[in-house]
Amino acid sequence: MSLPCGLQTWGLPIQTSCCLCSQLEEIKDHLLLTCVFSSQIWGQILTRLSSLTTLFHNWNDSMDWSKDNSSHVPAILRKLVPQATIYHLWKQRNNVVHNHISIPTLSIFKSLDREIRNIISSRKHKNHCHNLMQLWLQ
Repeated sequence: MSLPCGLQTWGLPIQTSCCLCSQLEEIKDHLLLTCVFSSQIWGQILTRLSSLTTLFHNWNDSMDWSKDNSSHVPAILRKLVPQATIYHLWKQRNNVVHNHISIPTLSIFKSLDREIRNIISSRKHKNHCHNLMQLWLQ
């Protein structure tokens, strides 16, 4: 995952501002967690999970949450949801950089929601997965 600031150190003349908000430097924590665009999607995700009232401030916060056994969110969702969210945010980033197309956050959330529902549906017959859809849709 090469970000502009890393590519610039290789001597490539690349703009380093975030392609999603154009406000701050495009570093991992900003692009995937704290960017206004990303924060809107994370807010919808965490509201859906009734998990946190505040968003993640850095990568370690998000990793700590995914490993937090005291959370009411099952471990499989604490791992699946961040992975899918990061994938969709990175896909949006590439869409903006390479195709110059920005998709609204609501559309990305709907796509992300559908992907998570499909994954949960494919696992519904496995142990510890029977109530995941109910938890996701609450």
